[in-house]
Amino acid sequence: MSKSNHQKYLRKLNDEYELIRPIDNPITKCDVLRFKRYEYTTLSIEKIGDLIKDNLNFSLITSDIKRKYPSGHPRWERELFGYCVPASFALLFFMDTDRLHPFTGSDPDGENHWWLEDVDTNQRFDLTSAQYSKKELEFVYGTGRPKKLYSLQGRPQSRFMDLMELVQSNTKRSIIFE
Repeated sequence: MSKSNHQKYLRKLNDEYELIRPIDNPITKCDVLRFKRYEYTTLSIEKIGDLIKDNLNFSLITSDIKRKYPSGHPRWERELFGYCVPASFALLFFMDTDRLHPFTGSDPDGENHWWLEDVDTNQRFDLTSAQYSKKELEFVYGTGRPKKLYSLQGRPQSRFMDLMELVQSNTKRSIIFE
């Protein structure tokens, strides 16, 4: 299985972590989010997962998805459509474990869907599964493959950090120059 590379963007500082997102290339500045990670338990997954879902908003959906599915398209009638990536990666960064890894599969219409799986137990954590019927989910999970960080240029996306700030209001975010 392909190991997730999300851990390389995390730095532990006492009881907090920093998620570091390089902004430019060559790297001269980084977007840094200081936050607390949560113990990896079923209860914390449920609690943080609910907070993530409560804080999803349209600004977290990529412009590519918004262009591909204009206003009025039937896809927008699906609860939680377009949020699988930010929801999955916010949860991934929040959980203090190396057992969770991102997975992606295709739905019956060819649209990609993302979730997390525990590599030891194969338990799935799919915060946006409500957009699919049971039959559609079986199809999606049947096409699922482990992936690395969802990114452009191999870096965490700003929208992951935006969502994490909404979920954990006492985070500290800054731009640092190298």
